Amino acid sequence: MNEPAAPPSLQDDGWTRRERAVLLGLILLLVLLFVYRGMTRRPDPSRIPAHPDILVLHAAELRVDAASSSALAVDLGLDPERTLYWTQAFAQSNDPLRSALSALRGSLVLNLEASPGPQSLAPRLAEAGWSTQLIGPSDLISAASEGFTSTSPVASRAEIPDALDLASSGPRFAFVQLAAAGPPLHADTTDAPALRAGHAARTEELRGILARTAQAFRRSRPQLIVLLGASGAELGEHPESPDLLHDSQLRVPFVMGLRGGEGLPWGRHDTLVQSADLGPTLLDFVDLRPRAERDADGVDRDGVSLEPLVHGWVAAPLHEQVVSVGPGVASIRSRDWKLIVPVDAPWRLRPDRARLHALAEDPGERTNLAVGRELGPVGRDLLDQLQTRLARPLKAAP
Repeated sequence: MNEPAAPPSLQDDGWTRRERAVLLGLILLLVLLFVYRGMTRRPDPSRIPAHPDILVLHAAELRVDAASSSALAVDLGLDPERTLYWTQAFAQSNDPLRSALSALRGSLVLNLEASPGPQSLAPRLAEAGWSTQLIGPSDLISAASEGFTSTSPVASRAEIPDALDLASSGPRFAFVQLAAAGPPLHADTTDAPALRAGHAARTEELRGILARTAQAFRRSRPQLIVLLGASGAELGEHPESPDLLHDSQLRVPFVMGLRGGEGLPWGRHDTLVQSADLGPTLLDFVDLRPRAERDADGVDRDGVSLEPLVHGWVAAPLHEQVVSVGPGVASIRSRDWKLIVPVDAPWRLRPDRARLHALAEDPGERTNLAVGRELGPVGRDLLDQLQTRLARPLKAAP
């Protein structure tokens, strides 16, 4: 009885050395592809549409209490029930220019004259096929134009809706800086009612410009719309120190929604977030960062992607503290404590003049617990962390 022939094996003479090498190479390649896919795939398949238009509206003097977040979403043409809100968002500075650079570069910017790094938002999007436009005052154009395919300086924010470049048929990214309408209101008066009335008028004008700009950005392609405050405004809460980094100067709205598409989760998050989180978050939403780069968030850069949080892949908090800097001052804030410290150039802290606030008992930051005494354990720990951050800039922070 004839026995069936055994299948050939790699050891049979029917396989040449070359064939065995090719087959083993293909098996190795397949294994490497599986490993690479495991390293780069996301934990959840939900995505916003590929290559959406992206509009970032970065507005100075926009306090978190200037208008309800739902009303701001409506201004932007978003469904307020299907929008993302961050209720504890902080500008990286009371200087809108520094906040803008930090948002674009994904890390707190200490040197305003430094060039953007390779992980900055605009160059990465341009390399991936987006047309990138920067719109704003001349100081922003001078400091941040590198990496943008076009720039549009505007003398006043009223010119912004007409400055949008709508010619490109491919995906567009526009970063729009809405500068303050004039000098800080507290430069002229410390009268709180007058300051609030002046700010209400400026905010009403600003909201109209936001709405017209968002409307002008519409077209058939899905649009990811972001509103982030570039700074707050002092409205008489601290007449003795109106230019320090109080929450009135830093706490801002952060609203994000998707028009003309699906895939962006919605809801409210109360974890601490900051300007520098914007860059890595947008890059992750459009899948432009490998896992190794995502793993470096908070280590090689200050910014942390918010995408894992909004999808529920990780739990809050993403930041234990947020750091902000301004002219001659720096601050570090946790959920419960705030330390504000004057600085001498180049970023040398003056702890003898520090202000420490217990936010749970003193949310208005009116009682300085460091007056006439040395900092206690909480204050010293915050001071050490702030000094470490300013003295040893992270790899991605110019």
